[in-house]
Amino acid sequence: MTDIRRSLGYAAPVKTRFRQAFIRVLLLAAVIAAGFMAWQLRQQDLAAQQQRQQALEHQLAQLQQSRDLLSGELAAVRRQQGDLAARLDAMTKTLSPEQRRQWLTDEVAYYLDMAEQHLQLQQDVTPALRLVELADSLLSRQADPGLALLREGLAADRLSLLAAQQVDRAGLSVRLDALKQQAARMALPMHVGSPQASRVDPARVAASSVWEKGWQSFRQLITIRRYDAPVRPLLGDDQRWLLQQSVYLELTQAQLALWRNQNARYHQSLEDVRVLLKDYTALSPGIAVVQQELSALSAETLPDIPLALTQSRHALSALRELHPAIAIPAEGTRS
Repeated sequence: MTDIRRSLGYAAPVKTRFRQAFIRVLLLAAVIAAGFMAWQLRQQDLAAQQQRQQALEHQLAQLQQSRDLLSGELAAVRRQQGDLAARLDAMTKTLSPEQRRQWLTDEVAYYLDMAEQHLQLQQDVTPALRLVELADSLLSRQADPGLALLREGLAADRLSLLAAQQVDRAGLSVRLDALKQQAARMALPMHVGSPQASRVDPARVAASSVWEKGWQSFRQLITIRRYDAPVRPLLGDDQRWLLQQSVYLELTQAQLALWRNQNARYHQSLEDVRVLLKDYTALSPGIAVVQQELSALSAETLPDIPLALTQSRHALSALRELHPAIAIPAEGTRS
């Protein structure tokens, strides 16, 4: 019996150590598995952010290309303004009053088409306003009472465009570009204060069982630090990059919404950026400046932009009903 007890007393510690090692292996495997899953999720987030950034940049580039194209057309029209005036003076002597009115209405319709393209494709008020004023300048040279209704429609649409032109969209876009560049090189702080790690006294807990010893071993793997100042979120290199990209994408989305006149989307994107940087505002002067600029941009309200020049269109239709189309010599028509 004594030999059996001695045998059992000698074998018990070996079995206990085996269980401890087994528990530690299980805990280590769980930590490794959790880390691997977190890494996979982070890689997926990074890939999604990159795809979203490329899509937004492509949309913004297309919008800018369309804007440049229409601006080029407007510049060409402005260069032709002098030629049109000369042509109109020459045609006044050769065309009848009805033919002259027909030619003028066709020219006004052409300018209205171009103005509405600017409004519908890029919500750009400035070139549309210039085209409306150009159309009115053609009519102002004629002492024709029959064109008064059309001039009234142009004047009404001009006032609507002036009301929608109060926001400097180009200036706001430039300010958003500056914030995007700042986000690309933004330095995010890591932590603050002097950490004081708490220690576990080995003699404090006397483990009397295998499970208690395993729990104590697991607790030794965890370090608790106490800071003497407010702690900002700890970010690794990839997390900081992900945050910077998120800020950049939201600013690009705000810029795209600005040119598309999407007021709600514009303000929501700016608010999303403010939320992303909220935890770092009081700890970094540079981020505090960014937050101030975001507040200033959020104070702007995008006015409603008319997508059609309805008053001018109605007046033009009424004028054409009163004066049906007649033949105009080929040299007077627009090619």
